[in-house]
Amino acid sequence: MAIRMKIYWFYFVFCSLLSSTVLADPLVVNPLKEDEKIDPVEAFERAEKAMERADINDALFLLRASAYQNYTPAQVRLGEYFDYAEFNEDAVGWFLMSAFQGNVEGAFGLAKMYANGEGIEKSDEKAFFWFRFAAERNHLNSVRVVERAYKHGLLGQKIDPVQAKLWEDKIPRLTAIQKKEDQLKLELEKKKIEEGKAKRKAAQEEADRKLLELKALEEAQSKKPSDSAPK
Repeated sequence: MAIRMKIYWFYFVFCSLLSSTVLADPLVVNPLKEDEKIDPVEAFERAEKAMERADINDALFLLRASAYQNYTPAQVRLGEYFDYAEFNEDAVGWFLMSAFQGNVEGAFGLAKMYANGEGIEKSDEKAFFWFRFAAERNHLNSVRVVERAYKHGLLGQKIDPVQAKLWEDKIPRLTAIQKKEDQLKLELEKKKIEEGKAKRKAAQEEADRKLLELKALEEAQSKKPSDSAPK
């Protein structure tokens, strides 16, 4: 997601649940059925839907179930949530886990933590390493950071116009790709909404049809001569 978080409600409610031991917190109730096994990808998708409907309990549990199976998008999402809730050491842990498995969003998150000294000792060198790691894998925001670092001598780098131009030239193409991906996601979301509306309409029409059939049957039975009626 471009991060699909409703920050204003999320911050206050999420902070009430989070702690350094949140993943074993008794407040986080298992939403799965007894002995239910769940695939990490499915768990992550269910967690995203749970977060969209503001069901934080289910979202946390399902993200944990997915992240503990080394599904890096779930690890990144937990890192983002911990970061926004200012549980910085926890955020670093999840970003670190995903970054070392090659996830560029995790690498970007970890780089920011190093750059700001949040949850970990500030280090321009390590921040730049992870920004460049993600940039070399075409992560747009990381490319922008690396370009500015070379252009203005940031994150411990010497000003290098050649390197700055090299990274700057990547930005238009990656921006276009990002816009196309965002548009496709938007169209997919709209399609899901329309499909949902169509299903609900069909279900309502079916319910109305059955109700009419039931009423017709009741009327027919009420008009049927009773066995006890005089002949």
